[in-house]
Amino acid sequence: MTNCQGKILAIDDEPIILDLIKFNLENEGYSVDICKSAEDALRCDLSIYDLILTDMRMDKISGTEFISIIKQNAATAHIPVIICSAKGIQRDVTDGLGSGADDYILKPFSTRELIARVRSILRRKSK
Repeated sequence: MTNCQGKILAIDDEPIILDLIKFNLENEGYSVDICKSAEDALRCDLSIYDLILTDMRMDKISGTEFISIIKQNAATAHIPVIICSAKGIQRDVTDGLGSGADDYILKPFSTRELIARVRSILRRKSK
């Protein structure tokens, strides 16, 4: 791997999705850590990440609840978040964006779209 393009945390309760995200983003030069739940993620030092990808529908803490929690913490409020979810009705999208997410990608998504959106958000963050 060449220069690290950024450190990303992916949170999803579906191992196949996590493997897909990790494999493709690491091939693009990103460092990717994974968590299988929002609870696991909240036990990590989230301040080290440049971007967080999260599912909307998870066990105990939903994606929107997770985003609200990190956006209320001064150490993590600045971290951009992309929701990757199969929940695609307008209310889900607006609730996700309203909770503080920077973008919303519907599953199933193309890896090319995911990579493009990650690049776009990290490019804006670095300015």
